[in-house]
Formats: sequence, structure tokens, C-alpha cells
Amino acid sequence: MVGKKERCNWNNLKVGDMIRCGVSHGGYSVGQVTKLTDAGFSYVVWLPTEDAYYIATNKAIAEGEHYLVGKFKMSIADNLHLFTISKTKSERWDKQQTDYRQLALTPTDSRYGIYSVEWDHGR
Repeated sequence: MVGKKERCNWNNLKVGDMIRCGVSHGGYSVGQVTKLTDAGFSYVVWLPTEDAYYIATNKAIAEGEHYLVGKFKMSIADNLHLFTISKTKSERWDKQQTDYRQLALTPTDSRYGIYSVEWDHGR
């Protein structure tokens, strides 16, 4: 077929792989691949509750971050009660290899199993 863009699993994602996903408040959490197809993949995301955001923000400020500009990280495994699992989401294979959702995280990656947020309210 002329003009059809080729899409494929560029980064060799597998079912069960952890991926980085954007979430509310400008943060990132992890997702887990649940299904692969020729067209794309499906995944679920560990979503932080409002409590997770406020607890982590207050802890970050208490540890020296500024309330206008700062960042924090929270281990999901140690705080499962502060997270929910999203409905299944689907993503088409990107034509490029650089889409962060299509790169598997490894246990040595600093973002593996972590919910993180950076904020800059001083602008």
C-alpha cells in the first residue's frame, strides 16, 4: 500500500515491561505493558491519589524543597495504599524509537517503580 507508514515494536517491548507514563500534576509514574499487537500495545498505570501528591509534596518541602519550585520522588511499592491502577490504555507504535512510553524501564533505572513530580509555581 503506497503512503502507509510502517510501525513496529522498535524497542522490543514485552508484556510485563515497566514503562514511564505521564500523570496529573506534571508528574510521572510507571505503567505495565499488558498486551502487544501489530498496531500497538496496551498498558495500565499506577496513578497517585491526591493524598500521594500532598504527602510527598509536604515531605519534600520539609526536607528543603521550596513550595514554589521543587521536586520529589516516591516509591510506589512502599506506598501502594496511595495509588490506584488505571483503566487499560492503548498506544499505537510510534514511527520513531524515542517515545518514552515505548521504552522499557529496567530495575537499575532511577525511574523504575517511582512516582515523581517537579513543580515551578514561581513563574
